Amino acid sequence: DVASSGDLQLSAFRNTDGTLAVVALNPGTSANSVTYTLKNLAATSATPYLTNTTGNTTAQSPVRVTGGTFTATVPARSLITYRLTP
Repeated sequence: DVASSGDLQLSAFRNTDGTLAVVALNPGTSANSVTYTLKNLAATSATPYLTNTTGNTTAQSPVRVTGGTFTATVPARSLITYRLTP
C-alpha cells in the first residue's frame, strides 16, 4: 500500500534472492512525500538508489522501516529504486 499525492508511478518486485525492489517514478515538477506500507516483509531498512539528471542509480542513505512502514520523498523528475532485505 502507498499513500502519496501527485503523479507518482509505482511498481514492486520480489527478487529471487528474497529482497524486494520498490520503484517510484516522479515525472512531476515538485517533490512527492510517500508513505509505503509493506505486507509480509520483515525489513528494517530500505536503501534508495536515485536516478535523475545528475546521477544514475546513485545509492542514498538508508531509510528506517518501522512496523512495515517507511516514509520518503521522491524528488521531482526522478526515479528511486528502494531495495529492502528481509
